[in-house]
Amino acid sequence: MRLRPRVTRKAVIICLILAGVLVISAYAKISLVRVNAGGTLFWHADEAYLFLDNVNEGVQMSCLSYLFEILKAMLGGSTARTNVSCSVQALRISRESVRSYTTDDVCLGSYRFVAGEIYSRASDGSLWKWSGTGFVRASGDEARAYNALAPGGISGFDNVDGWSEHSGIAGGTRDGYEVPFELQGEKMRLVTQQSSLPLEGEVTVDLVTPGQPPQKIWSLDQGTHLVSKAHYERIFHIESHH
Repeated sequence: MRLRPRVTRKAVIICLILAGVLVISAYAKISLVRVNAGGTLFWHADEAYLFLDNVNEGVQMSCLSYLFEILKAMLGGSTARTNVSCSVQALRISRESVRSYTTDDVCLGSYRFVAGEIYSRASDGSLWKWSGTGFVRASGDEARAYNALAPGGISGFDNVDGWSEHSGIAGGTRDGYEVPFELQGEKMRLVTQQSSLPLEGEVTVDLVTPGQPPQKIWSLDQGTHLVSKAHYERIFHIESHH
């Protein structure tokens, strides 16, 4: 005698739930934003500028696709990205204070010191110049006089017309990484603090001066974050279609 499998009401409900989860995973979209930043310090006798290049990389995908992205990342593959948004936060450091200035919607990175001015080439090829309170597009004459081999970039430099530069601060740097500099004869340090996981968790930059407790002047919750659709659209300036 052949036994027929007994289908219970509970089993049907469980199967329906699993089927619903698979359908939702295949079609329901989530919004993910990966946040990271790197910093470059310029200084002379009276003041210093810490330029922090903030980068948001975003993608909207189904939950099922996200699981495949996790597996791909675990195997060392590159993860998907659809949108990129950048800004530059400049911290002006003096012996008296730290002031912040932000230039939105520009992706900079490698800075150069040319004829007493600080320049950077954007990801779209345009040239930008530090004005003292933000980055502005360089003029035609400045672009023609720009020298891509001028001091700056990863190698850094010391005492060129009284200025010095050091890159590799903040995100991607080992915990406890220090950059010493001097303002008006007073020795100072910038110290990067971050978690043991590279480019994940909170990263901070502390300003250390003699006889004073460390002062946190910048922090960022780096890594990949799940955000709402509305927040995603604000970050990447996407117009919502209803």
